[in-house]
Amino acid sequence: MVSIFIFGEESFLVKEKIAFIKENFIIDNPLSGVDFFDFKESNAKNFLELLNSGNSLFSNKKLIIAKNIFFLKGKELSLIFERINGRGAGIDLVLTEDDEKFKLKPKEANKFLTGFKLLEMKKLNPISAKKFIAEKVACFSKGEVTFNDEVLNKLAGVFFNDLWRLNTEIEKLVNFKKKGMVNEIDLKKVVKIDQQAKVFDLIDSIGSGNRRNSFKLAVQLIEDGENELKLFSLIVYQLRNLMRISLGRKKFGSDKNLLGAKLKINPFVVAKTLPMLGLFPEKRLKKAYQLATDLDFKMKTGDLKPRDGLMELILKI
Repeated sequence: MVSIFIFGEESFLVKEKIAFIKENFIIDNPLSGVDFFDFKESNAKNFLELLNSGNSLFSNKKLIIAKNIFFLKGKELSLIFERINGRGAGIDLVLTEDDEKFKLKPKEANKFLTGFKLLEMKKLNPISAKKFIAEKVACFSKGEVTFNDEVLNKLAGVFFNDLWRLNTEIEKLVNFKKKGMVNEIDLKKVVKIDQQAKVFDLIDSIGSGNRRNSFKLAVQLIEDGENELKLFSLIVYQLRNLMRISLGRKKFGSDKNLLGAKLKINPFVVAKTLPMLGLFPEKRLKKAYQLATDLDFKMKTGDLKPRDGLMELILKI
């Protein structure tokens, strides 16, 4: 009997893991059924009926994939988990949460999920994104296509925080190349990265003190579909990189590959960040990062709208 709880801020990996479990269950149990349930769309009574319903006529196994169980509260939640823990041996259960911001509290884990395997899908960084890319290339191409280091670094550095987009771009590149190694020329033909590159331009503009151009770039990014909170997070991420690379350069020098390896930052990001260090002295970086932290708190508590927080960050850095 399988009991798994899958959650985390990286929704792509959550959904991919669920699909993998479902696919393997069907392969291992071709005559068995798979049921889906959402506690936000249906009530606990209906779930209990599903839990207690018989298996297939041809199999004693069943898989239930249920979303948003922690939408329930109090006695109702306790009752559901009591029935889950007492379910039939032939019922495999996968629980998951839709909300990327869901945080599993230790109290909840200890009370309700002691018999569950917990899988948390965290956001990737540019280094772990390279492994993701390599695995996807091998999968999509069945080993017929590879990406050179420059392509790997650029894709990981630009799209590491958007796996849905990254997955799509990888598939497009594989379909374009069909066989062989994808290089920078192929990348330019297939993938439009201008939108992401504008974020670096925005940081550069902020650093140079050109507020008019900074506001213009920010508005362009938003009008092109960039989410204000995501854009805010990208600026904060780059400020953090500036701080780390500034300190790292003192210790390891300015070689992008050495710095990338020592700091575990994609060399593409290092190369784009190094020229900005002259615009951001250490004192200014610390002040900017503290401002970003304060604004982030205000936005999370609802005291400040995301767009206002973004514009204030650009104005005051």
